[in-house]
Amino acid sequence: MAQPGVEFGGVIRHFERALLDELGVGIDWQVTADSGEAIQRDQRYGLDAEMGILRDSTGKFMVFGRVLQAIAAHLPLETAADRRCARDVMHYLLRPHVGAAVFHSRALWQSNPAPNGD
Repeated sequence: MAQPGVEFGGVIRHFERALLDELGVGIDWQVTADSGEAIQRDQRYGLDAEMGILRDSTGKFMVFGRVLQAIAAHLPLETAADRRCARDVMHYLLRPHVGAAVFHSRALWQSNPAPNGD
């Protein structure tokens, strides 16, 4: 079960990012694909599953730079809204590669009982 201080959403996002990289479809989390500009915390960016993070965000999946920076650096996200956004970002990026199946990542941890320490 849950370890004290472990934020499973962050662990899952780290796994999902590694999965994208392993599939060969990971994106550059540091700069925009269309302009090469460094990601800024308070800027909104568009996200394209094939191209990556875009400065020109017209009609794309929108995300704040702070969420992208946290995913890039494997840092915890401060708000529930940002954690949901990070989840949605990863699902958006994974969907073309894993199909339309519903993600049940948390069920993996909930179904495994914690070791009893014996």
